Amino acid sequence: MRTVKDLNKNLLEEVEHFFVSYNEMAGKQFVPLSWHGPNRAKKLVGEGIEKAKKQGKSERSEGQPSRNGHSKVKMNRHAAPGASQE
Repeated sequence: MRTVKDLNKNLLEEVEHFFVSYNEMAGKQFVPLSWHGPNRAKKLVGEGIEKAKKQGKSERSEGQPSRNGHSKVKMNRHAAPGASQE
């Protein structure tokens, strides 16, 4: 697949219906605004991975074990802004 135009129109409608129905069952509203191709998908997935990595580092800095099994623990949650907490 190189563009969304390479996909069958019925398949696109089924995918859209899935997301609308799935969110409706969860009590949410999903309104598709546009369709994009694989380059946009790769970019968004990459951004999501980077965001998850950053969140993971933030969570580990609050007592979660790091990859090597050691934990970092914040001792003073009310420190002055900019103060080191390690």
